[in-house]
Amino acid sequence: MKRIIAIWTFAFLGILQLHGQSVSGWVKDIETMEPLPFATVGVKGTTLGTITNEEGYFEFRVNSIEGELVFNFMGYEPLIKPISSFLDEGRAATLKPTSITLDELVIRPLSPEDYIKRVVKNQINALPQQPYSANAYYREKFKENDGYIAYNEGIFKFHFPTYQDSLANQYQLCLYETAENPQEMQFLKRKTDKKEERKRKKAAKKGEEYEDDAKDLINVSFGGPNEILASQMGEEVDDFLDSTKFRKFRYEFGTPRKYQGRELMVINFRSRGKTDHQKTDGKIYIDTRLDAFAGVEYAGELIIPILIEPILLAFGISFSDLLISKVTRMQYIDGYWYPDYEKMDVTMQAKKRYLFSKNEISQFDIDQVLKVSDLRIGDTIEIPQNLRYDPAKNPEEQVQNTENWEWEDFNRIMEEGSVKL
Repeated sequence: MKRIIAIWTFAFLGILQLHGQSVSGWVKDIETMEPLPFATVGVKGTTLGTITNEEGYFEFRVNSIEGELVFNFMGYEPLIKPISSFLDEGRAATLKPTSITLDELVIRPLSPEDYIKRVVKNQINALPQQPYSANAYYREKFKENDGYIAYNEGIFKFHFPTYQDSLANQYQLCLYETAENPQEMQFLKRKTDKKEERKRKKAAKKGEEYEDDAKDLINVSFGGPNEILASQMGEEVDDFLDSTKFRKFRYEFGTPRKYQGRELMVINFRSRGKTDHQKTDGKIYIDTRLDAFAGVEYAGELIIPILIEPILLAFGISFSDLLISKVTRMQYIDGYWYPDYEKMDVTMQAKKRYLFSKNEISQFDIDQVLKVSDLRIGDTIEIPQNLRYDPAKNPEEQVQNTENWEWEDFNRIMEEGSVKL
């Protein structure tokens, strides 16, 4: 929620430290054969895994072909297949939709809001009770009219104290890479170039060096990994889970679902109006046996703040089709729900009107993905203070590759069309 205002300015896989055989394939609905984007794919009996891309495709490196792959997608029966089945290209894992009915007495004694409050209150007991560590793959894309303004990837190490502990989560950025020669932002480029040229000439007259800050504008607007880290790791709470803001939403029970072998209560929610510059509707997935959140998803429209809109219009600038979607999934391990992955997407069209020249129109697409993997529970080691990631600093300046990792050691989410950028 906090990042939305920054988006107005300008406007968001898996990881596996292995060498070995590459497996690949598609995850689809068995009835419609439609692809299932961002389904989880993992090696059975481990916490190593990846997720499918926007088209349901995955590519995965394993250190042995003797094991099995487990496929999961919300609302579908889990599927287990031999790893060896996916050595050849083009193979598909087809998942069967599941429909379950929970006992009426189980889901009706309380209102949807009461169940949310109960889970929030019990969360400290339902989440992991031991410290744990993990690795994670991070990706962010910023596209304008199908050209990349930014494409960044990173590999993080995490250390989590227990949720009962007041100590903050610890992150170490081990690898970070940006796309070579990204395109310049075209929207308002004519005006920006003139402005920068005036600054350059002014600096030259004073005998000062001039540094173009356009790239910094993009970094500040896009936010980097900071927001998604805080959201996925439980450091922030969305408004629709905050009991003090329940009046801003409508809640109702939805059709129960199954995920990772667990039966989940579904609570649908919808904004009553404009809430924090958004109109959204979505679903909250609750494991009622543990009183724990198993996932959240929502989609909706971004609303330009009323104080900003007149200013934009005065400069001939307008935004339309401002849409946002977000998916958060947890993973169930030995009686607790651990972070799994999060994906956030924002799209918008920007227009600049001119009286005597052609209008400018740009379509922006922004996404971020964070996929947690290689969880290590119990006997974990804290990240030294001097290696910890600082959200206030530039990610490129904080790479601390103490493990001597290389990108080839990790699985990276494939681009649309199964072509890596």
